[in-house]
Amino acid sequence: MRPKFKNVMNPIVRSGDNIRLGFEREVFEIEDKDGVIFRFIMMLNGENTLDDLISKCDLSKSEVIDGLEALDSIGVIEDFDISTEELTLSELNRYRANLTFFSNFSDLKQGKYSYQSKLKKSKVVVLGLGGASLTAASLVGLGVGQVIGVDYDTVELSNLNRQFLYTEDSIGSFKSIETEKRLKQINKDITVNVHNLKVTSPDDILDIISGSDLVINGIDSPGIVASRWVNAACVHHKVPIVQGGISNTKIIWETILPDYGCYDCFLIRSLRVDKHFEHQLRALYETRFEETNSAIAPHVALLSGFLSAEVLKLLTNYTQSMLPSTTHVYDTAIMDILKTESWSKLDECPTCGVKGNCEELVSLEKLIDIANGEVHI
Repeated sequence: MRPKFKNVMNPIVRSGDNIRLGFEREVFEIEDKDGVIFRFIMMLNGENTLDDLISKCDLSKSEVIDGLEALDSIGVIEDFDISTEELTLSELNRYRANLTFFSNFSDLKQGKYSYQSKLKKSKVVVLGLGGASLTAASLVGLGVGQVIGVDYDTVELSNLNRQFLYTEDSIGSFKSIETEKRLKQINKDITVNVHNLKVTSPDDILDIISGSDLVINGIDSPGIVASRWVNAACVHHKVPIVQGGISNTKIIWETILPDYGCYDCFLIRSLRVDKHFEHQLRALYETRFEETNSAIAPHVALLSGFLSAEVLKLLTNYTQSMLPSTTHVYDTAIMDILKTESWSKLDECPTCGVKGNCEELVSLEKLIDIANGEVHI
């Protein structure tokens, strides 16, 4: 072990007889009249072992260990001796900013490199390469080892206001092919595979998402039912879903962990708690939004950032992710989260419940009947 005071925690500020550590998430003030603690911290440069610290700091072994434990408990030191062998020299350079970020969450037991290694071993499927193409680019930039894309559409001029993987030269080309080309240009070390496929049922994507760590759902049409298709396939494989959408002035994104409650559980719960939801659900079900799309670049970028940040948490566990099976609604006018709602797994859910069958999606009418207690499965 070679303890190191984290670069992200600098500078160390002296104020009278005290020193202040940290400056962003939390600030710690420690009394240090004789400067012993400051000198000790200066020795935590990643070069000195435990024995070196004992001999050079003129402290006992117990004092050095207590000091390290205290500093580790407040998150200001890490082990500079942790192996980087799972990452190449090129990756260490490419992901330098990632590693600096992860050092905020490293400690003497888990190093910053382990988080990047988890990304390298991950496989993520992106369904829909319109607005979600920007999220796919984020995954490649972060260093997710395998990115699988699915889309069937072609690039149109109207896409270029927000879908920045594409250019005017891309117009008329399949989004899947253009995405694959651009992602490989961003990061040649990542495995990128695409499927030029129109999703019309859960069966269409069962094989594609098998073995994946996470699915990003960017399919927005036909409304609601497309999310139910993706949900059923992910329930079958027990794969988490991160998905979102944009309305006129709202951004909605959610994390769905099938073991905690699937998308059909959400719909049933919403039908029960909101007497107007049934009318809204019927109106939106199987709707296509091409003519009412109001997505603009800054809002797509915000949504992509929210989704990518959540994916990063789920893949690396560097910090706690959203509560499982939770929806956030963000108001783009006031730039704030309006509400957060969570839901639970329902025994009566026809997809993930006690007698649920994710391979046979029930109709909207039956789902409404189940919510009203008129059908028991």
